Amino acid sequence: MLEVKHLAVNYRGVTAVDDVSFRSLPGQIVGVIGPNGAGKSTMVKAILGLVPTTSGVVQFRSRALKQQLSSVAYVPQRSQIDWDYPITVWNVVLMARTVHTGWFRAPSRPSQEIVKDALLRVGMLELRSRQIGELSGGQQQRVFLVRALAQQAELLFFTYLGVVSFFSSCSYSFDSKSIFISLSS
Repeated sequence: MLEVKHLAVNYRGVTAVDDVSFRSLPGQIVGVIGPNGAGKSTMVKAILGLVPTTSGVVQFRSRALKQQLSSVAYVPQRSQIDWDYPITVWNVVLMARTVHTGWFRAPSRPSQEIVKDALLRVGMLELRSRQIGELSGGQQQRVFLVRALAQQAELLFFTYLGVVSFFSSCSYSFDSKSIFISLSS
Protein backbone atom coordinates (compact mmCIF):
# COMPACT_ATOMS: atom_id res chain seq x y z
CA MET A 1 0.00 0.00 0.00
CA LEU A 2 1.18 3.51 -0.87
CA GLU A 3 0.21 6.07 1.73
CA VAL A 4 0.75 9.82 1.50
CA LYS A 5 -0.04 11.94 4.56
CA HIS A 6 -0.19 15.75 4.69
CA LEU A 7 2.23 16.30 1.79
CA ALA A 8 3.08 19.95 1.09
CA VAL A 9 5.54 21.70 -1.23
CA ASN A 10 6.39 25.39 -1.44
CA TYR A 11 8.44 27.08 -4.14
CA ARG A 12 9.89 30.41 -2.98
CA GLY A 13 6.99 31.02 -0.64
CA VAL A 14 4.30 29.93 -3.13
CA THR A 15 2.29 26.84 -2.21
CA ALA A 16 2.46 24.25 -5.02
CA VAL A 17 1.03 21.26 -3.12
CA ASP A 18 -1.03 21.76 0.02
CA ASP A 19 -1.87 19.04 2.56
CA VAL A 20 -2.33 16.10 0.15
CA SER A 21 -3.27 12.80 1.78
CA PHE A 22 -4.38 9.55 0.14
CA ARG A 23 -3.95 5.80 0.25
CA SER A 24 -3.58 3.45 -2.71
CA LEU A 25 -4.04 -0.26 -2.21
CA PRO A 26 -2.26 -2.92 -4.30
CA GLY A 27 -3.96 -3.31 -7.66
CA GLN A 28 -5.38 0.21 -7.76
CA ILE A 29 -4.87 2.70 -10.54
CA VAL A 30 -4.85 6.28 -9.33
CA GLY A 31 -5.17 9.22 -11.69
CA VAL A 32 -4.88 12.88 -10.82
CA ILE A 33 -6.42 15.23 -13.35
CA GLY A 34 -6.23 19.00 -13.24
CA PRO A 35 -5.26 22.13 -15.14
CA ASN A 36 -1.68 23.09 -15.93
CA GLY A 37 0.05 24.48 -12.88
CA ALA A 38 -2.22 22.70 -10.40
CA GLY A 39 0.71 20.81 -8.84
CA LYS A 40 0.15 17.30 -10.20
CA SER A 41 3.72 16.72 -11.38
CA THR A 42 5.12 18.50 -8.34
CA MET A 43 3.11 16.13 -6.15
CA VAL A 44 4.67 13.11 -7.90
CA LYS A 45 8.15 14.60 -7.60
CA ALA A 46 7.54 15.22 -3.90
CA ILE A 47 6.30 11.66 -3.38
CA LEU A 48 9.46 10.38 -5.08
CA GLY A 49 11.73 12.74 -3.14
CA LEU A 50 12.79 14.68 -6.25
CA VAL A 51 11.75 18.03 -4.77
CA PRO A 52 11.91 19.09 -1.13
CA THR A 53 8.71 19.00 0.88
CA THR A 54 7.65 21.35 3.64
CA SER A 55 5.66 18.61 5.35
CA GLY A 56 4.33 15.13 4.85
CA VAL A 57 5.07 11.45 5.05
CA VAL A 58 5.21 9.00 2.13
CA GLN A 59 5.19 5.29 2.90
CA PHE A 60 5.08 2.16 0.81
CA ARG A 61 4.36 -1.12 2.59
CA SER A 62 4.55 0.77 5.92
CA ARG A 63 8.13 1.98 5.29
CA ALA A 64 9.44 5.29 3.98
CA LEU A 65 9.25 5.24 0.16
CA LYS A 66 12.59 7.03 -0.14
CA GLN A 67 14.20 3.94 1.41
CA GLN A 68 12.64 1.73 -1.27
CA LEU A 69 13.16 3.66 -4.49
CA SER A 70 14.24 0.48 -6.26
CA SER A 71 10.53 -0.43 -6.10
CA VAL A 72 9.56 2.66 -8.12
CA ALA A 73 9.65 3.49 -11.84
CA TYR A 74 8.90 7.02 -13.07
CA VAL A 75 8.07 8.32 -16.55
CA PRO A 76 8.52 12.10 -16.44
CA GLN A 77 6.92 14.70 -18.66
CA ARG A 78 8.58 15.10 -22.05
CA SER A 79 9.68 18.62 -21.13
CA GLN A 80 11.89 17.24 -18.35
CA ILE A 81 14.10 15.20 -20.68
CA ASP A 82 17.11 16.46 -22.62
CA TRP A 83 16.34 15.05 -26.08
CA ASP A 84 19.74 16.23 -27.37
CA TYR A 85 21.64 14.00 -24.93
CA PRO A 86 23.56 11.47 -27.06
CA ILE A 87 22.08 8.18 -25.87
CA THR A 88 20.61 5.30 -27.81
CA VAL A 89 17.19 3.74 -27.34
CA TRP A 90 18.91 0.57 -26.07
CA ASN A 91 20.83 2.44 -23.39
CA VAL A 92 17.79 4.44 -22.25
CA VAL A 93 15.88 1.21 -21.60
CA LEU A 94 18.95 -0.54 -20.18
CA MET A 95 19.24 2.24 -17.56
CA ALA A 96 16.17 0.71 -15.92
CA ARG A 97 18.16 -2.37 -15.05
CA THR A 98 20.78 -0.41 -13.04
CA VAL A 99 18.68 -0.93 -9.92
CA HIS A 100 19.23 -4.70 -10.34
CA THR A 101 22.80 -4.65 -11.67
CA GLY A 102 24.48 -1.81 -9.80
CA TRP A 103 26.05 1.43 -10.97
CA PHE A 104 29.45 0.41 -12.21
CA ARG A 105 28.80 -3.12 -13.35
CA ALA A 106 28.17 -4.41 -16.82
CA PRO A 107 24.53 -5.35 -17.39
CA SER A 108 23.84 -9.02 -16.77
CA ARG A 109 22.69 -11.31 -19.56
CA PRO A 110 19.22 -11.60 -17.96
CA SER A 111 18.95 -7.78 -17.83
CA GLN A 112 19.93 -7.53 -21.48
CA GLU A 113 17.33 -10.17 -22.36
CA ILE A 114 14.63 -8.27 -20.43
CA VAL A 115 15.48 -5.09 -22.35
CA LYS A 116 15.60 -6.90 -25.69
CA ASP A 117 12.29 -8.63 -25.03
CA ALA A 118 10.58 -5.40 -23.95
CA LEU A 119 11.77 -3.52 -27.05
CA LEU A 120 10.85 -6.43 -29.30
CA ARG A 121 7.36 -6.75 -27.86
CA VAL A 122 6.54 -3.08 -28.47
CA GLY A 123 8.02 -3.10 -31.97
CA MET A 124 11.01 -0.90 -31.14
CA LEU A 125 13.90 -3.36 -31.21
CA GLU A 126 14.88 -2.26 -34.72
CA LEU A 127 15.32 1.29 -33.35
CA ARG A 128 17.66 0.22 -30.52
CA SER A 129 20.75 1.87 -32.08
CA ARG A 130 19.03 5.17 -32.85
CA GLN A 131 19.65 8.25 -30.75
CA ILE A 132 16.64 9.06 -28.57
CA GLY A 133 16.49 12.58 -30.08
CA GLU A 134 16.02 11.14 -33.59
CA LEU A 135 12.69 9.51 -32.71
CA SER A 136 9.22 10.97 -33.04
CA GLY A 137 7.58 12.29 -29.88
CA GLY A 138 5.36 9.24 -29.61
CA GLN A 139 8.31 6.88 -30.05
CA GLN A 140 10.26 8.76 -27.37
CA GLN A 141 7.40 8.42 -24.88
CA ARG A 142 7.11 4.73 -25.73
CA VAL A 143 10.83 4.21 -25.04
CA PHE A 144 10.49 5.81 -21.60
CA LEU A 145 7.41 3.74 -20.85
CA VAL A 146 9.29 0.57 -21.87
CA ARG A 147 12.18 1.68 -19.65
CA ALA A 148 9.79 1.93 -16.69
CA LEU A 149 8.35 -1.50 -17.39
CA ALA A 150 11.80 -3.07 -17.90
CA GLN A 151 12.69 -1.94 -14.39
CA GLN A 152 10.09 -4.41 -13.08
CA ALA A 153 9.11 -2.01 -10.31
CA GLU A 154 6.14 -2.44 -8.02
CA LEU A 155 5.03 1.20 -8.33
CA LEU A 156 4.83 3.03 -11.66
CA PHE A 157 4.40 6.80 -11.88
CA PHE A 158 3.51 8.57 -15.14
CA THR A 159 3.08 12.26 -15.82
CA TYR A 160 1.68 12.84 -19.26
CA LEU A 161 -0.75 15.28 -20.92
CA GLY A 162 -1.93 16.82 -17.68
CA VAL A 163 -2.69 13.47 -16.06
CA VAL A 164 -0.68 11.86 -13.30
CA SER A 165 -1.19 8.12 -12.91
CA PHE A 166 0.36 5.42 -10.84
CA PHE A 167 -0.08 1.71 -10.57
CA SER A 168 0.67 -0.60 -7.69
CA SER A 169 1.42 -4.34 -7.85
CA CYS A 170 1.01 -4.71 -11.59
CA SER A 171 2.02 -7.18 -14.23
CA TYR A 172 2.56 -6.30 -17.87
CA SER A 173 2.16 -7.79 -21.27
CA PHE A 174 3.04 -6.33 -24.62
CA ASP A 175 2.17 -6.61 -28.25
CA SER A 176 3.54 -4.56 -31.11
CA LYS A 177 0.98 -1.77 -30.63
CA SER A 178 -0.08 -1.83 -26.98
CA ILE A 179 1.19 -2.26 -23.46
CA PHE A 180 -1.33 -3.94 -21.21
CA ILE A 181 -1.10 -3.32 -17.48
CA SER A 182 -3.00 -5.87 -15.45
CA LEU A 183 -3.68 -5.45 -11.78
CA SER A 184 -3.34 -8.06 -9.11
CA SER A 185 -4.72 -7.84 -5.63
